[in-house]
Amino acid sequence: PVWSVKDGHILCQGTGGGFLRFDRQQFSDFSLRVEYRFAAPPTNVPKPKVGNSGLGIRTAVYDAKKPTETRPSFYSYEVQLLDDAGKEPNAHGTGSLYRYKAPTANPVKPAPEWNTIEIT
Repeated sequence: PVWSVKDGHILCQGTGGGFLRFDRQQFSDFSLRVEYRFAAPPTNVPKPKVGNSGLGIRTAVYDAKKPTETRPSFYSYEVQLLDDAGKEPNAHGTGSLYRYKAPTANPVKPAPEWNTIEIT
């Protein structure tokens, strides 16, 4: 219920949550190129939440009754997307194979600028 399409863009509004997924076909080897951006954090909040998302790959069907067991970031692999421009690369930052492997660099641009990531 938090996802919508406007002017050709997929939008997530509100608190987020839920998954957009393509499950009509399975893929083995592939390249995925995504252009994304986060909304700029509010300036009138002492510790605003920053954009946080990810791309689940090599995953299974998500079951809301078993969220931990089937969530992409736990069951399989997630390539992390954060609004973390200027921070050192780490295993929980943008471009990481979440929890497993840090990227070699963090070239992400700050919100609300557009970013591109390609996963092969």
